[in-house]
This record gives sequence, C-alpha cells and structure tokens, in this order.
Amino acid sequence: MGNRASGFTIIEMLMVIIIAGIMMAVAIPILRTSSPRTAVHGAGDEISRLYATARATSIQRGKTAWLVLDPSASTVMVTARKVAATGIDTIAQPDNLNTRYSVTFTTSDNSLVFTPRGIGANLSTTMVIISSTTGGIVDTVRIYPTGKIQR
Repeated sequence: MGNRASGFTIIEMLMVIIIAGIMMAVAIPILRTSSPRTAVHGAGDEISRLYATARATSIQRGKTAWLVLDPSASTVMVTARKVAATGIDTIAQPDNLNTRYSVTFTTSDNSLVFTPRGIGANLSTTMVIISSTTGGIVDTVRIYPTGKIQR
C-alpha cells in the first residue's frame, strides 16, 4: 500500500487535450460546409412541400391552384381560386427562402398551375436552382409535367 494520491497525471491530461484538438481540427471544416448544405436542402424540401400543398389544394377545392415562385423576392407561395366566390385565396403565405435559409433561387417558370383534378398544366419541366449565399452549395429541383419531383 503506497501513499499514492488518486487522480490524473499531467501527461494523461495533456494526451486528452491533444486528442480533443485533433478531433476539432477534423470536425470544424465538416461543420462549416454542412450548414450551407443543410440550408439548401431545406429550401428544396420547402419547395417540394409547397408543390404538394398546391396540388392537394386544387384537388380538395376542385379549383385551379398555383405554386408561385418569385426569384426576385426569393419567395414561394400557394394560391387557389375561392370555392364559393370569385377571387383568389392565399393558401400558403409567401415564404422568403433567403431570410429563412440564406439561399437564392432561379427558376424556368414563375408559377406552376394545377387543374381542378390536380394535374399540372405546365407542359415543360420546371427547373428550380437553389444556391446558398455563403457556401457555394447548389441544388436543383426538377418538377416534371407528370407531377414527379426529382432532386
């Protein structure tokens, strides 16, 4: 039985600090690029969600609905004809993707139209290109006339 005190030695503590430093050196670059990538994917998910909302609204109401994409204002929204009256209802308020996700986007069509049966009236594939404002990450959402969405 020695008179040895319990605890950690300086060498053991230094080894832990060195290992933690190496782990941080590896993790920080990964974390810096994952945030813009996550933001771009989130914006793409938002566009896909609003596309589904517009299509479901047209079927539910039996009226024409639109997914409105405004790249100059960085907004996306869903509108539809009123059920019992004339005019337009805003189903999903304009969502500013730049404010929410720090992204910008361009599109080949500014609005996607859905007939009362939920069939897309656009005859060509709509391309939405989403870019992060900070990390140089780009994602593309393709919306086909058949209603298929590809990312």
